[in-house]
Amino acid sequence: MTVEEAFKKGAEILKKGKIEVPAREAGVLLSFILQKDKSYIYAHGKDEMPEDRIILWEKLFAQRAAGKPLQYITGEQEFMSLRFSVDERVLIPRHDTETLVEAVIDYVKNHTRYEAGADSRHGKGGGAEHGTGIGARHVANDSSGHETKTRVDSRYGTGRGFGEYSGKLLEKSGAPLRILDIGTGSGCIAVSLAYYLENCVVTAVDISEGALEIARENAERAGVAGRIEFIKSDLFSALASPEGPRLFDVIVSNPPYIPESQRHTLQREVREYEPALALFAGEDGLEIICRIIEQSPDHLAEGGRLFIEVGQGQAGNVLKLMEPHFTRLEIHRDMAGIERVVSGQVRDLWARLDNK
Repeated sequence: MTVEEAFKKGAEILKKGKIEVPAREAGVLLSFILQKDKSYIYAHGKDEMPEDRIILWEKLFAQRAAGKPLQYITGEQEFMSLRFSVDERVLIPRHDTETLVEAVIDYVKNHTRYEAGADSRHGKGGGAEHGTGIGARHVANDSSGHETKTRVDSRYGTGRGFGEYSGKLLEKSGAPLRILDIGTGSGCIAVSLAYYLENCVVTAVDISEGALEIARENAERAGVAGRIEFIKSDLFSALASPEGPRLFDVIVSNPPYIPESQRHTLQREVREYEPALALFAGEDGLEIICRIIEQSPDHLAEGGRLFIEVGQGQAGNVLKLMEPHFTRLEIHRDMAGIERVVSGQVRDLWARLDNK
């Protein structure tokens, strides 16, 4: 079988398997099998496939046609311009979640006393004023009167849109920002934040030891393992000590938020292959989000901020849940205009008690 025949037959196999873009995925999968880039397929179409590659071709195309996600077959997914290892132990990183990461980076670079290192990837120190991103955000009002943020062209750190904050973050100039990533999974959020925010230290927690193994591998791969601490924990359970709860300047999470009732509506690839623990959260999808909102204030330093990714149509309910505990609430929309992230600054203790 020639390379060209392998591509055409592979595309037909995927089409019969009801894969949405069979030709594109056939090219990606064949490139992976041959360990060559796509241009090789077109330039060497008449070349005969080695026997061992044909055997692998048969196996992997059958897996994809049966519904196994392409990312689990190749073992990789791109996120925030970084490559992440993935397998069935972790959720496949979605580009929607880049909205969450970008919102945190925007906040840190423009609304805290963050100081980038001398070799900052976004400019030579000085934070946002010297960054090289080109982002901007449009501020509008949603039906509840809260500000919402529509991402226009955010490129990791110079977007505007947050109001003036009165938080006490980083009073000592140059102190590393303390970030907590809840439910880290593949580590895509924790690793991306450590990579693009050099003056920060990240704690990443997950209830799954298998997920933590993948996350550690990805931190090593990106060269940021020295600034990320990985802990097995059910949300905040492992973050308490006799001296009191550990405090963070920013808490970020992409928690499970799909209602159990929607399980049957999901794509085959998601429903049958991705870890249910990372997808579903009770009947309304808010079970884990509620726990994070209720427990986060005890782990946020004065002026600290919580960022949570939410499902489509959940932002309004999440805002209401956050109001007793948080102020300066914001909704951040993704590139499709969907309300994707909700964030808020923790209220001081007395204000939280007054709201109970």
